[in-house]
Amino acid sequence: MLFADLAATSAAVAAVSGRLAKIDLLAGCLRRLAAAAAEPRVLAAGAAYLAGEVLQRQTGVGYASLRGLPPAAGTASLTVAEVDTRLAAMSVVGGRGSQAERRRQLHDLFDRATADEQ
Repeated sequence: MLFADLAATSAAVAAVSGRLAKIDLLAGCLRRLAAAAAEPRVLAAGAAYLAGEVLQRQTGVGYASLRGLPPAAGTASLTVAEVDTRLAAMSVVGGRGSQAERRRQLHDLFDRATADEQ
């Protein structure tokens, strides 16, 4: 499933005021995600993203890493699985130069993301 579908669902949930409408939007997205997910972790990651969280408790990415982000991609191509994999890779980077490496990885991810996904 494309990550853009989660971003669109999140925006749609924010735009409606009714509780049942929000539930319908989230349930529909989760059903599509479950149908498309090849492994349970992708479903868990997508559900976490919809809740405003990530499976990786700490990614080591701070606000300073968000400065100077690349422009948004014109076409959605990121999948939920790829975003989860990339965040997991960032969360285990350690040692000398790790902050710069996480920032590079984050910028690579944002380079592939559309404006809504960013």
